[in-house]
Amino acid sequence: ADPEFDLDIKEDVQEECSNFGVVKHIFVD
Repeated sequence: ADPEFDLDIKEDVQEECSNFGVVKHIFVD
C-alpha cells in the first residue's frame, strides 16, 4: 500500500472536520 495513504486520509478528514471545529486526533483503521 502507499505509505502516504494514511496521511492523505488524515489530511482529507481534517479538512472536512475543520468545518466543525478543531480536530484533536484522527484514527485511521
